[in-house]
Amino acid sequence: MGAGASSKSNRKKGEIDRMVTMARSSMTRSQKRASAALAKISDMGQEQCLEMAEQGVIAVTVGNLSESKNASVRLNSAKILKNLSKYPANYAQLIEAGRPPPTEGAARTMVELFRHKKPRDLHLELVHGVNELAQAVESRPQLVESVPHLIKFVQVSDLERQFKIMKMGGMHLAFQYVQSEFHTYKHKSLAMKILAEISAAIACHKYVFGYEDKQGIHIISRLCRIKDEEMVPFCARTVERLVVEEKNAKAFVEEGVLKEFQWMLSHQTPTVILGALEALGAIARFPPVLGLAQFQQRSDVRSVCPLTSNPHEALRIAAVRLLALLAQHPQNKARIIYNGGHEVLLYHGEHSPYPDVKELAKYAAADLLNLPEARLNKTLHRAAHRFRDNARNALDDLEERMSTSSQKDRGKELVAKILKQQGEEEESSDDDK
Repeated sequence: MGAGASSKSNRKKGEIDRMVTMARSSMTRSQKRASAALAKISDMGQEQCLEMAEQGVIAVTVGNLSESKNASVRLNSAKILKNLSKYPANYAQLIEAGRPPPTEGAARTMVELFRHKKPRDLHLELVHGVNELAQAVESRPQLVESVPHLIKFVQVSDLERQFKIMKMGGMHLAFQYVQSEFHTYKHKSLAMKILAEISAAIACHKYVFGYEDKQGIHIISRLCRIKDEEMVPFCARTVERLVVEEKNAKAFVEEGVLKEFQWMLSHQTPTVILGALEALGAIARFPPVLGLAQFQQRSDVRSVCPLTSNPHEALRIAAVRLLALLAQHPQNKARIIYNGGHEVLLYHGEHSPYPDVKELAKYAAADLLNLPEARLNKTLHRAAHRFRDNARNALDDLEERMSTSSQKDRGKELVAKILKQQGEEEESSDDDK
């Protein structure tokens, strides 16, 4: 029996040797046959993979097969590298094999293979392979360059393929990168973007939450504390997409993310502010969770109201939506009215171009001011016209007083600012009375 096993092993070695010789050929037919056979052998387990490494398969895959013009050969080369990357004994060869300098081995090859769009399954194999090879700390600096390709692949994939990417190691790889001390914030933000895209698929949520013995929420909440303007918008987007149930919202609030979002609201970068508004809007859909002592103590209502007149439309609409959601809780009503938020809701309840925001603002204003249904539409109509008339009157007064063209330009800029602030002039005139 021992002799039979030895004979079988020798035949396998001979087959690997023949396939390596064939893979070095420049003929596509030979490369296809060799790559298919080697990919099949590499899937047979540790013994075969270690034998393949000894026979020079890594070098021929990196130097020949991965550069083939044939799509199926490239796919098989990705499968070979993925399977060989599963075993730490192969790490040294995988990292150093191939073209000079010696550090450009399998990691660099995987990064380069990401640039090919075909075949369709190539990137799935590469995601898995990069995840396996990333276990070797020495390979990570080279693998960093695969992150932008991973992001692009995740973004163009449908939800089903995003789930496959997550299962094949994309999520694990992203979590590794964002927590690694070896990567810059730029690369960490790209990895965080992978988590944000994967979180768009609800089927992935339980795996994100369950990462490292259910530490997913804690890790993401901790990442929100990193005050880097490239990274925090993706942290906020991840939170927004994961908060689809009340228990998820409660878990994030308990981890202290509200404090981090307050910092983001005071930032100067629109993408950072927008991320915070959308994440808070997702949490605010569950009023019992948003506690609202915490929200009041941190003065988030006071931070949100000025954003409803921001020149960036997406940011402005997100602020109005959040304000309407906050108005659902009794503890926030007095503070919203004190900061003029009721006028913003009245205006958008009549004139918002977005039906969902219009409906939300309309009934939030009615609830805020205790307006009966019969008076609601009339009040909205009158309030909206009052804001517009105020801006027109300000324009007429300024044009009469301005004599030079430069003064007129400055006056028009001032009126444009008044129009954006939507009603702040009306509030000040009421105070004068």
